[in-house]
Amino acid sequence: MVAETRREVPVRVVRVAERRRAGAALVATGLLGTLIHPAWGGQEVQPWLLQLFITMCCVGTLLGHRPRPRAMLARFDPEREELRLGEELTLSMMTTADASVARGDGGYSVALRTKARGEVLFLEVETEHDARAILRVLGIAWPGSGTVEVVTRSETVRRAQRVVGGLGLVMMVLGAIAQIVAPYTPGGAHPDYTRITGPAAVLAIAISLLVFLFDPLLRRRYALGAARAETPPGSGSRVDEHVRAHLLHRVAERDRDDAEPAPASARGGARVLDKGSEETTHAWLSRIDALSREDGYRGGGLTREELWRLLEDPALPERARLGAARLLSRRADGDAAEVRARIVDALEARPAGARSRLRVVLEEESAEAAAVELDELGPTFHARRLR
Repeated sequence: MVAETRREVPVRVVRVAERRRAGAALVATGLLGTLIHPAWGGQEVQPWLLQLFITMCCVGTLLGHRPRPRAMLARFDPEREELRLGEELTLSMMTTADASVARGDGGYSVALRTKARGEVLFLEVETEHDARAILRVLGIAWPGSGTVEVVTRSETVRRAQRVVGGLGLVMMVLGAIAQIVAPYTPGGAHPDYTRITGPAAVLAIAISLLVFLFDPLLRRRYALGAARAETPPGSGSRVDEHVRAHLLHRVAERDRDDAEPAPASARGGARVLDKGSEETTHAWLSRIDALSREDGYRGGGLTREELWRLLEDPALPERARLGAARLLSRRADGDAAEVRARIVDALEARPAGARSRLRVVLEEESAEAAAVELDELGPTFHARRLR
């Protein structure tokens, strides 16, 4: 299908589906126990048993979560037409149904929907070249096909439920502690705190439980890649950022970048500093270090002034700018502190992930060790700000 050797690029996998099975099982057990516990022993049933079942309901409503985004290496296997994401997930043209690509302020987002379970994944990559390579190996035409349906939950509702449910759990614990220490109070005189904590806990847990049970009705569906216009979600979770990027800045077949095209000289210099997916991270850093050992700033045919222009050009790929930063810092000689301060100032507007990558590029002497750290950090991606 594709005449190219196996390659690997750093990606960050953002899963949309939430893990709710454990929470749902705990809620079901707690509800069942709460409803049938009076029949177990009539008046002999201890109050702590009811409190235990109510607490189980509360904990269950708080267990639902979405897996954290994970940085890993995506390995392309064109011979098998497969994309391997770490050791746990393999995608192919037989298992992938639809795809969409969007451009952020930094990097690209590739939305994929699997055929079997309809699971949706967002893959964060740094360059269009990487995004194209992912679709190519999956047998999907650029820039995607079909419609990727994403179901998201309001982050405001999620946070409110966790706060209310957490308060209910705290009240239950305080009530239990009051009951335990009450018999040991001197003289037996003690205020009945359960008159306060009990109703408050039950009310808070009931609210959290209702939100948990009616959660499917509180979600919103987005069709990424559809022709109809949709109102994007506001700032919230990582998934919301990707959905917003696909609704507002989806890559069309003949799209151009919003930024002004870089001049030919800048593109040539960027190509010297970054050859894209043709190089692994280790090979890229090793080549930059080799350029730094050449005579003065003539490594790769780039002068010091050209390197500074490349570093300060926001239209260039981040890897090219980081390559310029490492090359400048390696050839700083006596003005190392001044050079480093200027480099940091030029790139300080980038997100936290990009700043971490800059730190590795500037501080780690070994190309091999720096490559390992950069691959662990994953690609830099951040959605465009709401306008």
